[in-house]
Formats: sequence, C-alpha cells, structure tokens
Amino acid sequence: MSRRRYRKVIPQGVLLEQVTKPAEEEFKIILMAADSIIPINAGRRYLVQLLKGSKTQVMFRNNADKSKYYGSLSHYSLDEIQKQVDWLIVNNWLRLEQEWKTPHVIHSPPGWELVKQIWVEELLKMMRTSCEKFFKEITDINPQIKYLLLDTIAEKSIREMVPILKEWQKSASRKLNAKIEFTLMKIQ
Repeated sequence: MSRRRYRKVIPQGVLLEQVTKPAEEEFKIILMAADSIIPINAGRRYLVQLLKGSKTQVMFRNNADKSKYYGSLSHYSLDEIQKQVDWLIVNNWLRLEQEWKTPHVIHSPPGWELVKQIWVEELLKMMRTSCEKFFKEITDINPQIKYLLLDTIAEKSIREMVPILKEWQKSASRKLNAKIEFTLMKIQ
C-alpha cells in the first residue's frame, strides 16, 4: 500500500538556498504582522510592504500605516524582508492559501500555536501596564487566545489580575464569563 506524500507548497520564484532565517525578534514581528493581515486576506507581497513601511495606495486604503507593525523592518530592503518571509513559509510557520487567483497568507498549525503564546505574553504585559489598552485590544482578539490567557493566569495563579478580570467579566459573553469565573475561583 502506497503512502500519500505531502509536499510543502513553496511560493513561485523562491529558491530554497535564497531564503534567510530571521533573528528571533524579527521572527516574532513577521508572525504577528501576518496575524494582523489575515482578516483582509492579504498576500506575502502586502506583508513585505507592511513590514517595510511602503507608502503605496493599497497600504493607505487598508489603513496599514496605523498598524503597529508598519515599517517595523524598514531598516531592511524589500528583497531582504521577502527572503525572511519566505523562510517562514518554507519552514512551515506561515502558509499561502489560494483563493480564486490570489494567494493569501495564513498561519500554519505550529505558527498559530506560537502566535497564541506571543499574544498571551503581550496581553499579560498590557494588563500589568495599561488596563484601558487591554480592554480596547481584547475585543478583537480570537477567542482561543482569550481562553489561553485565562488558563495562563489560572496556571500561574496571578492574583494581581483579579480586579481586571472582574472588570472584564462585566462586558464578556456568557461563555467567556463562565471561564473568567472559573479562573477567579482557581486564583482565590
């Protein structure tokens, strides 16, 4: 019986020896920038332009200049950023998904797991520094990340988050409210 073999989908025009592994901080920046463009179904060229801080019409039409990742790798050339993005695609941190004729960037399963962890770290930092920023940001966050955040708070038993969780509970959905209540019980 033959086994089905899956092959990595490599973007057109990418030579494996030309991809460049990004530094750890740049790796996280690229993943999080990709996370920010997934809702608009943008491709890798858009991602590269976002990271470079390109001033094209498409960037301004999508309010990319307001993204916190806009221009975050501006010290690199477009080609260097492209090679780093391609490295993430080739090494299964990001994927390209074809919809109609346009391929757009999405997370691969290991990439998504890492993005969730990065989001939890960022949200915990926000909870400690600026509650207003946290409440503004949390409304648009994926529910999986919210539940992982609550699990992390319960696991590490972070008691300083109790007032913030109680405030969050007032505006949370019924299901999320139950999870917050469970987290508060575990902490106290």
